[in-house]
Amino acid sequence: MAHKTGSSSGFAVGVGMTGGGDAGVGSGFSRQLTDIAKLAKPPTKEGGAGESLAFMFIAIVIFNFVGVALSLLFIWITGRESGDVSAWLTGMFIGFIAAVGYGIWAWKRTEGRKSNIEAAYKAAMKKWEHSWICLRCGNTYRVR
Repeated sequence: MAHKTGSSSGFAVGVGMTGGGDAGVGSGFSRQLTDIAKLAKPPTKEGGAGESLAFMFIAIVIFNFVGVALSLLFIWITGRESGDVSAWLTGMFIGFIAAVGYGIWAWKRTEGRKSNIEAAYKAAMKKWEHSWICLRCGNTYRVR
């Protein structure tokens, strides 16, 4: 429990007013850890939410840009009018297929990494559960 004893957190709110009558409000969150709390804190899991959002954004961009580019190319090659719906639908369908293909590739790519991250987290957690810190000298010892 040494990782909890040396930590403190707080929430602050401030209100201010200028001479001209303008008001402002601000807030913030703070967390501080002592050196012993930093040494003793348990390992944390890496989150993948940011990576998933990036993959979804890229898939949307692929769908839009590839679809529009292929639609324009199809219209230019066939000599159709730019308002022809079938040309736009053809390009957007191919863009959709490209986005789905990218999504499948990204999903397969991240599945292997997730199992590696999970295995590394379990190993680090097991190491943390079997380690002790000397409060006199600061060394960390592993108990087997």
